[in-house]
Amino acid sequence: MEAAYVSGVGIRRIQRSHSTLRAVGSPRITFPEALFHSCHGVTPFPVQHDLVDHPLFDIERLASLAASLPAHRVEWNAGDLPASVRRDDVRSNGLSAVETLRSIHRCGSWIVLKHVQLDRDYARLLHECLSPIQAALGVQGLSLSRPVGFIFVSSPGATTPCHLDPESNFLLQVRGTKSISTLPRLDPRFVLLEELERFTVGGDRHVQLEDSALAEAVGHELSPGDGLHVPIHAPHFVVNGPAVSVSFSLTFQTEATDRERGVLWMNHRLRSLGLEPTPPGTSNALDLAKLTLFKGLRSARRVLRRNPPPS
Repeated sequence: MEAAYVSGVGIRRIQRSHSTLRAVGSPRITFPEALFHSCHGVTPFPVQHDLVDHPLFDIERLASLAASLPAHRVEWNAGDLPASVRRDDVRSNGLSAVETLRSIHRCGSWIVLKHVQLDRDYARLLHECLSPIQAALGVQGLSLSRPVGFIFVSSPGATTPCHLDPESNFLLQVRGTKSISTLPRLDPRFVLLEELERFTVGGDRHVQLEDSALAEAVGHELSPGDGLHVPIHAPHFVVNGPAVSVSFSLTFQTEATDRERGVLWMNHRLRSLGLEPTPPGTSNALDLAKLTLFKGLRSARRVLRRNPPPS
């Protein structure tokens, strides 16, 4: 891949030369084979897709999907936010989910439809898109599990503040343009280990960043047909372009992401006991011991839920 750094306001932006990409996979989603094997799970890299103008991403079809999903699977808010914000400072837009979608071109909002695979049509599309990714993971001895699809719809100029994702993510830009800015994962300059551990056990996904940290972000410009791999636990924020944006997010777990999340979960418990646990990846032996303990505790909790002790 040829990368040129273009000046921006506090953000390094990457432009790609599409002619250098060796595409592999199905016609639905393609990606540079060498970059996948060297970068997946570690650092962002580009993909391409053929979902532009796909009817499942028409606004009225998305409004129908929003109305059919369980209420807790739809989230929306005002989109005029800074890149770094606390969860308590995220404001409602005063509209319903369907109203938000139908007025997205003028209401200054952001909305996400979660677990879209609950709808049969979107489940089929998610499976088609993930097929070449599963094949590439297989070459690495990994398997794909617990796939989940998200659809993001944003008003012109809307911002999605800096946050973490608890899974491996491929974000496909279907309509409009956006800039997604990423920071290195597992870097304590941006997210302290204790904060990452709290996130893993259900804490706030939002990341608080100083201006100096925001200046370290690398910006990736996405147009329809472009996509980007965002590794698990890589802080990122999104600024929408001058038109309505629609993106399809393909997320999943692998043995590697499950391992990292299990170690972080155990680290949180160990820290509550006054210990100072090492970060994931510091020691394979320590990670294995933590995972063994994590799995044992998880199994015990399941047994207790099925067979609660007598009161």
